[in-house]
Amino acid sequence: MAPQGKVVLVTAAESTQSFYCQVTPNPKLDSLMALLKEVVPSLIPGTFKSGDICCAQFSEDEEWYRARVTGVAGDSADVLYLDYGNSETLSLVSLRSLPLKLMKLAPQAKLCCLTRGEDALDDEWPDAAQQPFLDLVLAGEEEMTMLEVDQAGLDGVTPVRLWSGGRDLEVELSSATAPAALELISATAPPPLEINSAIAPAALELISATAPAALPANNLVQQILPVPIVDHQVYEVVVVLDDPTDPCLFQCQLVENAVEFTAIQDRLSKVAAPALGQFEPGQLCMGCSSQDKVLYRAMLESECD
Repeated sequence: MAPQGKVVLVTAAESTQSFYCQVTPNPKLDSLMALLKEVVPSLIPGTFKSGDICCAQFSEDEEWYRARVTGVAGDSADVLYLDYGNSETLSLVSLRSLPLKLMKLAPQAKLCCLTRGEDALDDEWPDAAQQPFLDLVLAGEEEMTMLEVDQAGLDGVTPVRLWSGGRDLEVELSSATAPAALELISATAPPPLEINSAIAPAALELISATAPAALPANNLVQQILPVPIVDHQVYEVVVVLDDPTDPCLFQCQLVENAVEFTAIQDRLSKVAAPALGQFEPGQLCMGCSSQDKVLYRAMLESECD
């Protein structure tokens, strides 16, 4: 159930980190738009530079809206519509000077970003969340409930949570991106070690007795299994065999952490070539896997000559 917040329309969106919300209903904006429609015929084209406030004729419906010029090149200008958040490039003849009486009302489109849960390791949503988010917020003019989590930062972006029809978009996105994140784990995790041929039959027999599905044909031991933990809860995990000589040693990665793992790998993939340093056993670091040449978080176990 959605909390008490502002009822809004998402009027423009690029990503979870950049979208615009407009409070609805909005009688002040309605009055301003009616007045703007009355005065536009009396206005003439002018000279504009980046940063100027104007009214601009939207190319899709040919109506006039308040806008800010964000760039000028030749006889064209880039504009941002102040009360809706969308942008486009127009001919300068489609711009008019805005009367001062129409500048008093603050811009009605608030620039926002979608927050993540407190347990998330990264504030930004992974790439896999972007299209599902756009599909949710731009599927028609659907009213949503917006709760401002914090004040806008220096970048002018306000962190918010959104609910649509009582559904928490944070929960919806986490559910929608988990399968994609799990695929990324399988695609980017260091390839599991092959089981030594001498112990392969025994190892495979051990895992087959507990696994709900057969192992891959290539004998790589990586399987999603339900694992009972000491608190008697059952978790889905990715199992990777540690040591080809001992099938009793293996690592388990919780599937429910797949989204956070995706965010970490996204950030590591954007890290510039790190400088070499001095490390001691037990120290946390980044390691480049010798098998797939991808950076992963690591801990130095021991030094070799």
